[in-house]
Amino acid sequence: MKGLFHRIFYLYAGEGTNALLFVSLAFIWAIGAYCGLTLFDGLFLEKIGAQNLPYAYLLTAFGLFFSASLFLFTLKGCNPFRLFNTVLIIGTTGYSLILLSYLSPSLHDYRGFWLAGKVFANIFFVLLTTCYWFFIDQYYNLQNAKRLYSLFNAAIFLGNAAGAAILSLFLNLLGIEGLIAIIICCLIITIFTLYTISSRVKCVHDEDSSQELQNERFNLKKLIPAIMSSKFTWILMTTYLVIQLLNITTEYSYMDGLQRHFSKESDGGQLTIFLGECMAWIAIMNMLFGLFCYSRVINRFGVNNIVMISPLFFLSTFIGWSFSDVLLFAVLGVVAVEGVSYLLDENNSNLLLNAVPTELKNRVRIAIDSFFEPLGMLISAIIFLCIDSNLIVLGLLLSLIALACMIMLRSQYRGAVLQILTKSALQFHMKTKDWILKLSKKDKRQAEFHLMSILRKRDETSQLMAYEALLHFDNPKILPRLLTHMNKMSYRGKLKAIDLLSKCLFALDPKVLDHLGRLMLETAHPSLRSSIHFYFARNGLLHPSKVASDLKSYDLILRGAAIIALKKNVSTEEASVKETLKLIPHTDWINHVHTAWLQLPTAKMSFYRIQAATQLQQLLYSKIEEEICMGLKILSLDHHSRHVEILLSLLNHPKRKVARLAAEGLEKCIDSNSVRHAQFILEQLTRSTDSTFRLHCIGALGKLKSSLIVRDLVASSAHFRPVEKRFLEQVISSMGLRTVPILLSLTKDCRLHDRCRVLAGKILGRVALPQLRANLFEIIVAEIERAYFYYFHANKKHEDWQFTPLIQEALLTGYHSVIDFIIQLLGAAGSIERSELLAHALRSKNPKMRGSAIESLEKTCESKIFRRLKPLIDDRPLEDKLWQYIKDGKQVYSFDELLEAMDNSPSSLDRVVALTIKAKLNHPDWRLSLQKQMEQGEELLHNVAFDLLEVT
Repeated sequence: MKGLFHRIFYLYAGEGTNALLFVSLAFIWAIGAYCGLTLFDGLFLEKIGAQNLPYAYLLTAFGLFFSASLFLFTLKGCNPFRLFNTVLIIGTTGYSLILLSYLSPSLHDYRGFWLAGKVFANIFFVLLTTCYWFFIDQYYNLQNAKRLYSLFNAAIFLGNAAGAAILSLFLNLLGIEGLIAIIICCLIITIFTLYTISSRVKCVHDEDSSQELQNERFNLKKLIPAIMSSKFTWILMTTYLVIQLLNITTEYSYMDGLQRHFSKESDGGQLTIFLGECMAWIAIMNMLFGLFCYSRVINRFGVNNIVMISPLFFLSTFIGWSFSDVLLFAVLGVVAVEGVSYLLDENNSNLLLNAVPTELKNRVRIAIDSFFEPLGMLISAIIFLCIDSNLIVLGLLLSLIALACMIMLRSQYRGAVLQILTKSALQFHMKTKDWILKLSKKDKRQAEFHLMSILRKRDETSQLMAYEALLHFDNPKILPRLLTHMNKMSYRGKLKAIDLLSKCLFALDPKVLDHLGRLMLETAHPSLRSSIHFYFARNGLLHPSKVASDLKSYDLILRGAAIIALKKNVSTEEASVKETLKLIPHTDWINHVHTAWLQLPTAKMSFYRIQAATQLQQLLYSKIEEEICMGLKILSLDHHSRHVEILLSLLNHPKRKVARLAAEGLEKCIDSNSVRHAQFILEQLTRSTDSTFRLHCIGALGKLKSSLIVRDLVASSAHFRPVEKRFLEQVISSMGLRTVPILLSLTKDCRLHDRCRVLAGKILGRVALPQLRANLFEIIVAEIERAYFYYFHANKKHEDWQFTPLIQEALLTGYHSVIDFIIQLLGAAGSIERSELLAHALRSKNPKMRGSAIESLEKTCESKIFRRLKPLIDDRPLEDKLWQYIKDGKQVYSFDELLEAMDNSPSSLDRVVALTIKAKLNHPDWRLSLQKQMEQGEELLHNVAFDLLEVT
């Protein structure tokens, strides 16, 4: 019976108690608030008339403006419990005063009393609705909200129906004072229920490091720019302003129509009773739809599609209304406002707010309900006072505008959800330059100012970090200040600053060269002079006759600078260097260099070249590490393929620094004519654990443009770092379409490591996206089956199994690996943006991050894939997931079968665990398994195998 109850109301195991508390809270306050709203709506029409509605709208709007401003300014952080409790206390006090005032007979005929009652009832209902959703939003993530918010909304509709029914059935029996007393009792009970929930249910907080607007008091100067920076947020707020205008226009139209119809009949509360009956039936239909349909519809079609229903219904109603003024269309107007708009727009807004930046969500909710909705009332009231006819045409126009707004909102929803995840994650793959490019002009100015302030600190490490970041801004206006600040650094700081300048956009800027030239003449430190000397040599700015004597210098940097300078004299860059020299202010040292370049004889240049080549050869064949490194630096500056053989001979040098520089030079010098060396470079790549070395080797292999090495390259990437994988992806992608068959076979190969298959899929997506998409469903379905296998057997009860914790850990690791593979392959196929971010968020311990990740996944990948994947990744109970595995008829493995399956897995971890357990249990075929694993050639498996042999 309990399971049936859960399935009917779309509840998971363990959610019933909390859901019942929230349902009770909604039901009780809705009875009181809606009964009061309907009571004073009907009495207002009877006692004052529809022609005075604009005045009621004006007062309601100003009242909401005042109340919302009061809450935003006085409640720090907009604490949901305090806000809700405050509104309930105010409402209870207000209705008590109304009751006391009504008991005075002199007020019965006073029109202002009924106007005040309608205004208060409207304001209180809006604030109470806002506070309720504000309150429960802290307990549920987006996916749970899609399942349960419709249930809570249904409880509100049930309370509305009960409140309207109480009004229709007991108005004549209890009178107005009796109904107001019932309202007060409901609000008092709601306060006690609120305290019960607050003490028993635990909140789920957003995982967002940006809490500035949440923790500060209301600040309009910060709030408005923050809203405008989020396109989805301001479109959402505009949409609900238009929806409010549409609702008010429709409400005025149907009230005017009802009054005209019932004015022909006898009085006696018939209009109030009819309106109460309509509201009751609409509330019942809302409740039934909310209970049994909304959550299923929203999960099937998504909130971004459901938002289109409301404006389309309004549009259809006004089209029919423009041709006929019968009572039917007035009733449809009631249905549109109190049914369709109230049901869908209210539910949808609660879900759409989850796509608003976390630090803005609570503020935006209050702004929509308490600023934009009353603003709509205010605008509507002014329009109604100026225009007394053609309201149907106005409603038709507003329906079209609302439809256009919803279309824009729908297009922005997916990106907005993903943006929330992006803000919550640390993006280590982005470089300083990438972050700077994302900044606005204003943010760039602020960042520059902050970094310049860091330069004034005593910590030179921080200064150099700021110095590097400022150079990435590529702003020539701050260059003189940076050059001036370099004079204040220690000699080590100056050396680092010179190195940073050599890599930036301003390396050949006349200001930089002139400043370094003066520094070289003024400084007495030999290392600093040598570094500047080397800087100029790289750019062909050294006097050739003076550097010749440095070829025999004991200073290695000066000797290297001399070799570079003399080699530069005959380089193809001579003309460009001379052009650079002409731009530099004509100081003495620059004039000498310029003249020497122009007057140096050809024979002298050849002599210098021979000397430089001899000295370079001595450096390369030296036994001293620093001399070899200097030789490799010089060699790599030439970018000529004739140096490949020398660089290859040093690629496997035992010294890491030498090997790195050899790989760097090889990447610069190698070309497609050296394809015969591919296998040797690949062997060195797989043996090394140095990331810098591997990056250069990957770059060198990429310049060979050979598709024959693609399979081996991808297969060797299982343990590459993320930056290496991204670079390898670019390299193989540049090889073109001839790699497509190899990449497709690698993506489908279940024997290959998941990381290698992901890489192959990503490259395939860049090179031949249609091919990947054509095979995507087949690959994903097979992987979902594999993920189910891992998840089921990792969580199945294993009372009779040995080594259960070890197996469970390995299986859960396998499950997460497969899920990561699926998500990233979907990203490679173009279905998902930022797939790595989604894969990380799905494993987060924060339910709200997981909910946003699932929502983003749902809005991006194909529905047939998502329906199969969702049971694996959502927050449904473990029992439901295990039951789904058995329901689908999948195989349940015994202990021996599971070990055998893990022994044949492409995952090295699975094989290691299976082999270890077989050896511990002295399994009959464990030595055969050991031999098979040794043949795999993986270093990890070899180490484990040797350890097991030693133990046994």
